[in-house]
Amino acid sequence: MSKHYGLRDLLRGKNLRKLFFIMPIYVLWGIPAGTYGFFFPYIFKTVGASSTVTSDLMEILYFGLAILSVVFVFMPLNDRVNRRVLYAISAFCCGLAFVIPLFAPISNPVVALANVVIFGFGQGIGLWPLQRVWSVELFPTEIRNTSQGVLWGAMRVILGLWSLFTPLILGALGGFKAVALLMALMFAYNFIVGGLFGPKTGGKSLEEITQ
Repeated sequence: MSKHYGLRDLLRGKNLRKLFFIMPIYVLWGIPAGTYGFFFPYIFKTVGASSTVTSDLMEILYFGLAILSVVFVFMPLNDRVNRRVLYAISAFCCGLAFVIPLFAPISNPVVALANVVIFGFGQGIGLWPLQRVWSVELFPTEIRNTSQGVLWGAMRVILGLWSLFTPLILGALGGFKAVALLMALMFAYNFIVGGLFGPKTGGKSLEEITQ
């Protein structure tokens, strides 16, 4: 009779330590990315974007650049370079995208465009895809679906709670600069933790990673 694997196996031993590593960096990427997804047009309208069409086009640019950087940067380099370095560079770019609006108004078209381009292209270099790769690779096949359910469920709940307060932060705590500062700090965490402690799984089979 085969053994039944489930949530209990995920929440103990090495699997729990892996979950504690991957969940925070996943959540701290998911909040900025989700904020863009939910509130991007709202944010740019609030801070002075000239039209809804402009904000929609910038959102298209953001997603397009992320996809292009995955295809033309991450995929060719993923198994050829140190993944920690690739992740750290990506996290640095994402953090930089939100440091810029701290020193210049996001209503400035050049600043807004720089934020969109650097964040969009920067996350696709490594941070966005590597988190997905690590979240699958790190867990044994028997509990991989369980780990994905817990990880994505937690991230979505936290993102939902964050989304409830984003308009209040924009309105009461200094507008987009307050949001930008929080996001820059989130990516600083990803830069440090992912860059220093990211798993060395490049070029290895799932069996080798599990062992």
